[in-house]
Amino acid sequence: MSNDLTLSDIKTVIDQAMEQEIAKLKRQILEQSANDKLSKTINYKAVCQHMDYMVLEFVTTSDIPEVKAFARKFAKSLADNFGLTERI
Repeated sequence: MSNDLTLSDIKTVIDQAMEQEIAKLKRQILEQSANDKLSKTINYKAVCQHMDYMVLEFVTTSDIPEVKAFARKFAKSLADNFGLTERI
């Protein structure tokens, strides 16, 4: 049996991490909203983080060819602009 990770293994780990992070962000947004009822302040950072995870979840799980192409372009852009590699 090989110790090598497969793409499926990596996707499973990423999916689980994203689900946990999304749940955490939802709780933070709800708590912030509850705390800000009087001031009507929106926690834009939490909203943007939630949107980031939703976009990543969508592009990593989609079977639509155009979305897959966007995901590749997005990953390349991250690698080019932020020095991220395609390896884990």
